[in-house]
Parts: sequence; structure tokens; C-alpha cells
Amino acid sequence: MIPVEMLDNLAKERLADAEILFSKERYGGALYLCGYAVELALKARACKTLDWEGLQEKEKDFSLFKILFTHDLNALLRLTGFEKSIEVIAKLLETTNLM
Repeated sequence: MIPVEMLDNLAKERLADAEILFSKERYGGALYLCGYAVELALKARACKTLDWEGLQEKEKDFSLFKILFTHDLNALLRLTGFEKSIEVIAKLLETTNLM
């Protein structure tokens, strides 16, 4: 099992890696790692929302966790419980021309 705290830490580490790549003008790698950091952070948040200790690593152990084995950020966002909040913030930013 990958504990929620480890998922959070991995997300922060990948973001730090992305910042280094960005500073070296390696934008493709930076973008990829930012996406991976978001994916890890969403999986950690979904585990917290669902009151799971972490993410199972072995196929035989993850029948309930299988939904988290996706790279679909929209699907993961739905599992966090924050989807509506993000939509409201996006609409607010659109109306204030900040986006």
C-alpha cells in the first residue's frame, strides 16, 4: 500500500522536479511532471475523501481501489469531492477576466 502521506510527498517531489526542469527551459518534461504531480495529489485527496489509508499496489488487493488506477484527471477530480468547487472558481475567474 502507498499511504496517503507518501502520495502527498511524491506529488510535492514531482512538482519540485518540474520546477527545476522549467527553470532549465525543459518545458515538455516540466509539463509532464506537473501533470503527474496533479494526478498523485488527486489520488491522495480521493483516498482522504473516501477514508482510505492509501492506494493498494497489488492487483489482488485493489478491487475497491481500481477506480484510482486511472490517468484521467477529470475522473480523479470527481473522486475528491472538489469538482463543484473547482467549477465555481473557474466561473468566477472567467467573469473577472483573470483567466
